[in-house]
Parts: sequence; structure tokens; C-alpha cells
Amino acid sequence: MVIFMASQIHIGPLPPPLGGISVYLSRLQKAHPEYLVLNLMQMSKLDWLKLVFFSDCEVVLHGYFFKWLILFRLFSVVRKQPYSLVVHGQGLMGRYRANLYGMWIVRYALGGCKHIYVDAEHLKNDILSEMPEYISKIVIKNPFLPPSEDEEDSVLATYSEDVQCFMSNHSPLLVANAYQLAEWKNIQDLYGLDLCVELVRRLRRDYPQVGLLFALANDKYRIDYYDDMRQRIKEYHIEDNICFFTGQRELWPVFKRATIMVRPTCTDGNSVSIQEALALHCPVVASDVCPRPEGTIVFANRDMQDFEQKVRFLLEKLKGDISFDKNEIL
Repeated sequence: MVIFMASQIHIGPLPPPLGGISVYLSRLQKAHPEYLVLNLMQMSKLDWLKLVFFSDCEVVLHGYFFKWLILFRLFSVVRKQPYSLVVHGQGLMGRYRANLYGMWIVRYALGGCKHIYVDAEHLKNDILSEMPEYISKIVIKNPFLPPSEDEEDSVLATYSEDVQCFMSNHSPLLVANAYQLAEWKNIQDLYGLDLCVELVRRLRRDYPQVGLLFALANDKYRIDYYDDMRQRIKEYHIEDNICFFTGQRELWPVFKRATIMVRPTCTDGNSVSIQEALALHCPVVASDVCPRPEGTIVFANRDMQDFEQKVRFLLEKLKGDISFDKNEIL
């Protein structure tokens, strides 16, 4: 008896909260009704029993936290069928390489995989540098699905009137985003809010109506730093040029209205935000901390002068509505 009738079962987090994996799975569910998507965070013991004993289709795990990897490796042993793993973001090795126990878990877990999906050649090579025996399992496939533009009005309805007015009243309009204001090693600002603020200060001399919409999903983390940045904005007299868009909301309708998306992160993976922006024909300027999607204009990480130069060049080209080769500004 087969309980789950689907060609594939995809398991991982679903919204809320909004995140790269949860948004992808939500879109996958709509784009492929023949697939069954289960929310890993809400699966009951009965769901697991049905999955192990009463289903024979391919199971695909999205995400790679320790407990998930262990659980699915044991699951494959009991079920006597391999599973597949989709590695979203920076990959397995960066998270676990320094931990011998962690690497043992990863090697054991990947042994139960039929396929290991990664989104870039360098991530494939990263795994093979530690585990060359898995070369036949690794498949390069970008886990990205564009948003359904039919949902634009319903997403915009979740935006405050202040945010909508800000977008309408500022040009050029820049957009950046962060989940929360995190640190990275010895750099205080992982997402580069400080660079964005400085960029607006410099651009305002030539573009008085420039606006930066900075989407911040969680504004309750590192409140002292957040307050410091807001004070800096006040000291620069650019309060009217920067709007913080807080809370869990989909950002992609902003890309349809923005002039440029900026991504000055000091570390990154295969950013869903960048892919959404490019898919919606919004130019992107991003740091060179990792391979970026085709069409992205990159600048040297934490180099404010290079960041400003790339954005200014792009603004001038866009102002004249001139097509250009990105190699002109590399």
C-alpha cells in the first residue's frame, strides 16, 4: 500500500519564516503539483512512518543541518532506498570542515545519497577535495525558481504606505537586504549596511532624490549597532534618503521598481535575492566574495571606492538608457 502518491517528495522548511530554502520549496510546490512538499519542521511521527513504510518514490532533502543529515541517513538505511540532497547556499564544507566529528557525519550522510545537488562548480570541487569517492553523485543544478508575477498585488498589499511612498518618490532607487545585522569574523557588518549608508551619502551630492530601501527581516538583533547606524544616517542628514523595510516580507516586487540592487556582503552563497533581481531585469552590483550569477557587476570586497565607482558608472549608463558591456567597468 502506497500512501504518498507523488513522483517525488521534497522535504525541508516552508514559510514562515521566509528564507532561501523555504521560499524555493513554496514555489516548487506551486510550479510542480506532481511533487509532494512536506514541511520538515511540522512532520509528525505518523508522517515519518508513512514515508518509511508506505512510499516508494524519490525523497529529496533540502538543507544540511547535523540532525537532518543523521536522520535522513538512518532513514535511507531503514527504507532501503537512497535519498537525494539539495545543498542550498555556501555548501557543506565551509560549515563542517574544521570539525572532525562534523566531517565524519557529513561523509556518513552523503553515503546514503543517490544525488547531491550543488549550484556551482566550486561547491562541487569543495566536496570532492575532501570526499573524491562521491564524484559520481554530485550534480550541478541551480535551485532557483522565479516568483510568480501574478502574486505581485497580494505581496505589495503587505507593504506599508510609507514604504510604497518611498519607492514612488525616490529616483534612482537602490535596494539592499539582510536577514539581520550580523557580524562576520573581524568585520562588524556582514551585509554591508555601513557601505550602503556611505554610498547614499556620496551619491546624494549628484542625485538629491536617491533612495535606499534596506530590507531587514529581523530588526531585533544587534540593536545597538542598528541604533548606531541610524544615528550616522542622521548625522549625514540623509534620513529622507534611506528607508528601513522591516519584517518578514517577500522582496521581489521591489526589484521591479528599483534602479539597482546592491549586495555588499563580506561573505555569501548563491544569493536568491540576486537571482530574483536579475530575473526581473534589475541590475545588480555585488561584492566579489564568491562566484556571482552571470550579469552581476562585481566590486572588490569592502572597497568603498570601487563600490561607488561601479554604482555610479551603472547609474550613468542607465540614465542614458544605453546598452553596455559589463566588461567596460571591470
